[in-house]
Amino acid sequence: MADLEEGLRHADAVCQRVRRLLSTGQRISPGDADCWFANLISSSLEILVKEVNNPYRSTVMRQRLLARTSVMVTLRSRIEDATCSEIVSRGLGREPERVRYHEVETAFQRRLRTGVISILRHLELTDFLDEAKTVFVREIRGVLQSENTVRVYVLLKSDYVKAGDEDPDTKTFNTKNADIFASRDLREWFDERVRVPFLRDIEEFQDRDSGWNLLNMLNLTLHISKYNPIRASSYVPLPAKILRRQCCINLKNRDQECFKWAVLSVLFPVAKDPQRVTKYADKVDVPFDGVNVVNLDGLEFPVHPQQISKFERRNATISVNVYMLELVDKALRVVPCHLTKAKKEHHINLLLRGYTCPGLRESKKRCTHI
Repeated sequence: MADLEEGLRHADAVCQRVRRLLSTGQRISPGDADCWFANLISSSLEILVKEVNNPYRSTVMRQRLLARTSVMVTLRSRIEDATCSEIVSRGLGREPERVRYHEVETAFQRRLRTGVISILRHLELTDFLDEAKTVFVREIRGVLQSENTVRVYVLLKSDYVKAGDEDPDTKTFNTKNADIFASRDLREWFDERVRVPFLRDIEEFQDRDSGWNLLNMLNLTLHISKYNPIRASSYVPLPAKILRRQCCINLKNRDQECFKWAVLSVLFPVAKDPQRVTKYADKVDVPFDGVNVVNLDGLEFPVHPQQISKFERRNATISVNVYMLELVDKALRVVPCHLTKAKKEHHINLLLRGYTCPGLRESKKRCTHI
């Protein structure tokens, strides 16, 4: 532990020295940058990353190490950017980036990915969040290619300084851990879960602790973990049990419009043979509540869960939840593919049938009314 604490003090000292260097605004030659990387940044980063992935360290300690790692990753990126600026000034390169993404190797339980979005030059907070949103959407979209649902929380690190102090103090703002489903609009999720909370929290912090002045923003750190769904036996029974209990209408359609038939079977329930789509063939243009008909405009069949939000917007009194069964280690788990934002007058629960393992796009899908 003593060696680790000494390593942390060394890492903090490195960060302070690099901060002072960068605060001067001077250009850094490629030779000087190589010296910084070899003697300070890279060696400290190597130690930190190794300890972050040390299973014998406590989770709290590993989180502390990861926080320092993300700061050092940003400082390294800024040295690279300052070097790039020197090259650009000589007409030897292209315009440098405004933000840069770097993935940090971690071994936390259920952690899929930890990524740092570093700010490389001065930006207003709103501009930085706009830049970070583009990177966020790209990275989350990539993860959702193999994971139907993930849990994400985000940290924002900024340097603040008090009047008369020479060295800055890093303040961290964090979002709540929240789920992202395959059907979610990622830009909308970022605005609701990241942009708005950070703008609010920073304003409240500055109002409450007026002695602190924002020096510069450092980075956003994305923590992306596996979603831990409930088991099938506790919420949706196994297919055989569903059949025996007659709690699910399994529509027998031969076309690709199972979503349409499942919705109609809920809005126009029948007592006999509810699984036959012929029972609902004449209901497409019939008002389900005496006024409104089901609006399927703009949907592409078979309907992907990402289209459910569009369906809900065009049918103001209908809300839809979509679940699927995922086969993991020979056990079935229930995974939500889409959860409505607000339960409405006509609420529908659908089961996306078939063992989808793990991507929605590559597997056969069939909507069933639960």
